[in-house]
Amino acid sequence: MRSILIQKDDFKSSQWARAARRVGSGDLVAVKGSAMRLPVALASMLVRGRRPYGICFRYLNDYGSLPRSLLRTASELATIVLALVSRVRISWICHNVDRETNEHYPWLTLFRRRMLISVAAKIFVTDDLLVRKASEHLKVQATKIGVTCFGGVVPAAPETSTLNPVIRDAVRWIEQRKSAYPDPIVGLWVGTVAGKNIAGLYDLLRLAKRGKSENVPVLFMVIGPIDELQGTRHAALLSDLRQADNIFLHCKYSTIPVESWPLLADFVWKPLDDLSVSLTTYHAASARMPLVCCSNTFIGEMVEHYKLGFAVDVETVDMQELEARVRTWPKKNAIRFLEGHTWEKGARNLFSV
Repeated sequence: MRSILIQKDDFKSSQWARAARRVGSGDLVAVKGSAMRLPVALASMLVRGRRPYGICFRYLNDYGSLPRSLLRTASELATIVLALVSRVRISWICHNVDRETNEHYPWLTLFRRRMLISVAAKIFVTDDLLVRKASEHLKVQATKIGVTCFGGVVPAAPETSTLNPVIRDAVRWIEQRKSAYPDPIVGLWVGTVAGKNIAGLYDLLRLAKRGKSENVPVLFMVIGPIDELQGTRHAALLSDLRQADNIFLHCKYSTIPVESWPLLADFVWKPLDDLSVSLTTYHAASARMPLVCCSNTFIGEMVEHYKLGFAVDVETVDMQELEARVRTWPKKNAIRFLEGHTWEKGARNLFSV
């Protein structure tokens, strides 16, 4: 059975690995720990006589420390040399087409990207809609671009509010707001304060204010470590979110199972301004909830294309119209999307290098 060594032992890698075994595509071996262990993992397999069919790079985030970022670059270069000498096929899942989530040294990131572009047999993007954009942005032929994808999450039995304190507190908060906001629609934001997510919190605050000024019963759940904004240039944003009476805050990182999302909200708020596909898109579809995001963005294009929700301009959106659309959004759209986007399909394509 063919094997591919893949960077980063996370949820996505584990799901692709299980799917690859189910469909008989091969063995996807995730490298645990630091990304700088990639050349060590490859060398170990070669020494044991288990030359992999391929090696798959993923995220190219760097570090605040320049020496550490240079060390990671050196580890990637060592991996590439070792792979080329050993005739191991190189691929790259370009999760973020236009830029990495963390780029402390853009000149170094550009070098690392160009290095991978030159040696990769295939560069994967995470949706068909990104093929042309990746070809143009990375300046490669479209034939060099492959497509992988994520898949849905099979929901377990819904958690009750008594089993999860975050859910319990959020449900209680919604009940307390119903006198001022009768029969509300509730939006859910779950995430971290990575740079590309912060703009979405500003837009969430604008939507909350618009809903209140237009007398539309809209509430928001914000769950994530946003207290990390304290002491930064976004501290005023944190203060405004805390003062809004139609926004519930849980300022710590918390894992809220997908099956519990419908207990908290009616739609998912997920604005992104880069060329990437968020796993939240699939989680929202698995929860049978519409996704609301910003227009003039790739995720807005994707959501509208697959009819997974709505792309809105936060400055001009008609909140009453948005409320009506959320309430009448057909859940069959999510089912149709997930039928065509599976972990099995994504895994098969990764072995097509």
